[in-house]
Amino acid sequence: MIKQNHLFSVLMTGYSILKRRNNFVHNFNHCKRVFFNNVRILGLSSLPSLRILILSAMWHDVGQNDFKQQAKNHHIYSARLFKYFTKEQTYSDIVVNIILCHRNRGANKQFSPKTLLEKAFFDADKLDILNIPRSKKLIKLYSSGFSCGEFNIKDTLDFWENFIINGENTLFLEKSKKLFRKRIKKFIKFVTYTKGKFNV
Repeated sequence: MIKQNHLFSVLMTGYSILKRRNNFVHNFNHCKRVFFNNVRILGLSSLPSLRILILSAMWHDVGQNDFKQQAKNHHIYSARLFKYFTKEQTYSDIVVNIILCHRNRGANKQFSPKTLLEKAFFDADKLDILNIPRSKKLIKLYSSGFSCGEFNIKDTLDFWENFIINGENTLFLEKSKKLFRKRIKKFIKFVTYTKGKFNV
C-alpha cells in the first residue's frame, strides 16, 4: 500500500484538486460520505482496505467538473490523475481500478466492478444519491437559475425517479441494498414534494 508517511500527502493532494474544482455536488463532503458508506457496507475491515477506500473516496471524482459537461469520462481522468501523483507505489493499481469502476455499472465491461472492494465502492457512491441535504443544495441552485449540462431540475428529478425505481437493482451487495431500502422512503417523500413545489 502507499506508505503511511505518504498517505497524508496523497490525500491532501487529492483534496487540493477537489478544492480547485469548486464542485457543488462532487465535492469533499461527497467523498467523505462515500467513504463512510463503504464502512457501513463492509464494516471496519483491515487497515490496508481502509487506506485503499479512503484514497479511492478522495480521488474518485477529482476529474469531475460540475460546471462543465465532463461527466462522461471523469472516472478515466480521475484515475490518470491519481496514478500520476502517486507514481507506482504498491497497491496504487487497486485504487486506480476502484476509481475506474465507480461510475456506471455495465456502461463499459472493461470497467465493471469485479472485486469486493470495487463492488462496495460502486454501491457506496450510488447510495449518496439518496442524500437529501446534497439534493436540497442542488434544488437551491436550480431555484437561483443555475443550469449546466446534465444539471437542471427536470432532468435531475427524472434521474431521481428512475433511481427510486431501479436503484436497488443496480447495487451489487446485499448490505448496500439494505441501506437503500432504509433510506429510500424519506427520499421518495423529498422527490414528491419537490415535484409538486416546482410543478415538474
